[in-house]
Parts: sequence; structure tokens; C-alpha cells
Amino acid sequence: PSTRRALDAYSSDTVELIGSITTLNEPGNADEFTVDPGIKAGVMSSLYYRPNIDFRRQDTIAYQVCDIVCINVCDTAEVVIRVLGDPYDFIPNGFSPNGDGMNDTWVVSGIEAYPNNELFIYNRWGDLIYEAAPYNNEWAGQANKGIGGTEKIGDGIFYYVLFTNDGDPIKGSIEMKSK
Repeated sequence: PSTRRALDAYSSDTVELIGSITTLNEPGNADEFTVDPGIKAGVMSSLYYRPNIDFRRQDTIAYQVCDIVCINVCDTAEVVIRVLGDPYDFIPNGFSPNGDGMNDTWVVSGIEAYPNNELFIYNRWGDLIYEAAPYNNEWAGQANKGIGGTEKIGDGIFYYVLFTNDGDPIKGSIEMKSK
């Protein structure tokens, strides 16, 4: 049976598997990716993955493993590599929803790696003005909670709490300037 496995990858990781490996696709965001497709030390094959330096998301490698004794006994699997870093590296502290096509929404790069995320945005008085679960990079400065209804709110500093459901919540501020 085919399987899917998620790995948390730090600067560079090596995955070792019993049997011979044939990759079915290459990861799309690897600075370096190597495969030892033969038998290593009599029983193993290796995959080595180093992500591009600025990449903080998910990458995928599909591969086939065949038994070293019965070479016709094979199975396929997919490894989903979540490339991590300092969680604050991928959180911008400002955006400009002015309709010019650049930075019109608050984009949290790599948020798709956390499909069960929850975002709460508060105004300077601590009132909840926006909530999303999951957040998919769609906030353009409009309120969906509280007094503002669905109207676009004015420029200013706002405060967020982002739950990735992978450790402590991430907290910070966002400056919105639409002019």
C-alpha cells in the first residue's frame, strides 16, 4: 500500500531506508537533492535534501522502495517535507491594500504548511476585528468581526495571534497603509 509521511526538515536532513530506492519525482524547491539508488552498506539507500535558502513551505518526493532480497517486491510512498525555520521569518509586519496589485493582502508565506491554522487580528483597543480558520492569505484590511462588519477598516497598527497548531501561538503587529 502507498503511504504518505511528513517529515520536519531542518537545514539538511538525510532519510535512510532499507532496500533500493527509485525516485518518481524530484522535489521542486531543493538547492541540493541526491539519491543513492543502490544498496548502501549492504542494506540501505539514502535520500539527501537541502532546501533553497529562502524556502519555508512543503516539498514532496515520491519514491519506490524494492526489497533487497526479492527485487520484485516493491512499494511506493510519498515524503512530504515541511521546511521549517524561525516562525517569525515568514511573517511580514506590514502590507498596503491599495489596489495596485502589490501587497494588497497580508501574505504569510508558507501558511499552507499549517492547514489547521487560526488567525485573530485585533485593533489597538484589543477588539477582535478579523478571524479566519484556516487563514489563506486573504486579509485585505476588512473587518469580519465586531463593529466594522465587512467594511474596510482604516490604516493603522493591528495585532495578530496566529495559531499554527504546531507549538506556541505566534504573536505580533501588522502595519496597514493603503495610501
